[in-house]
Amino acid sequence: MCFIMIYNKKMKEPEIKENPFHQIYIDLTSTCNLNCPWCCNRQHVIPDISLNRFEEICKTLPERTEMRFAGGEPALHPKLLDLMDIAKGYGHFLTLITNTVEFNDIEFCKKVKTHGPVVVSLSMDSLTSDSTKLNALENLVDTGFHRLVLTATLTGENTDIIQWLRELYEYYKPVKYIHFRNIINEDNALTFSEMVDQVAEIFPEWENPHRIVRDGKEHNGKKCCGYCQLRQITPDLRMLILDARRASNCHLRGYINNKDMTVNTFFNEIRGRS
Repeated sequence: MCFIMIYNKKMKEPEIKENPFHQIYIDLTSTCNLNCPWCCNRQHVIPDISLNRFEEICKTLPERTEMRFAGGEPALHPKLLDLMDIAKGYGHFLTLITNTVEFNDIEFCKKVKTHGPVVVSLSMDSLTSDSTKLNALENLVDTGFHRLVLTATLTGENTDIIQWLRELYEYYKPVKYIHFRNIINEDNALTFSEMVDQVAEIFPEWENPHRIVRDGKEHNGKKCCGYCQLRQITPDLRMLILDARRASNCHLRGYINNKDMTVNTFFNEIRGRS
């Protein structure tokens, strides 16, 4: 089933069963303890996803899926660990996207680790102190997480974060992925080529990678937008550069709304939010 056929329609069980997306984003909650100015979800208010609704989603997906817990701050969902157990029980792969605040509690890190496996993706551009982010990273490393993602939204005014992520990658061995994107809802956001130029200045390996995983032109026989490239820039580091403004129809990343059970491409969904 072509993903275009299910844009913005009410989801029925057969349509969920024919889910075409490799990655599925699910907002667990709209609650957040920060108010980052470039966040696309600041005006997105939803109830916390219930265990019953989440299990319905998990059992209806046709095959094992990479589920990305988002929000709000998903770590603030009061039943986060139960949700992780449900997803794991159905064989889905988990990534938890976080602004890092809750992971300053090492006991919380230990609980999440126990209910894994889960990949933790740390938003290193979140509106909290660098010491808070660094403490969360160190807690995750000390707790025994072996695959961590560092992400940053490049605004044109925070290019120093690229150097910082380079230093963190070189010091903390569990950092296996670094992702960069631009601001999705600003017309004057950095272009894909501008991001590449800035990143390649700090990570020259981008220009001569160990392997090109996704060239942005096609993936699994499907044409891509050309503005999303994933490269294995060293044997132990994968890097993604993504122009989120041009990825509205990305066939890799889906979004499930836990309120009305609609399905959409992820970036098409969040571009509609202010």
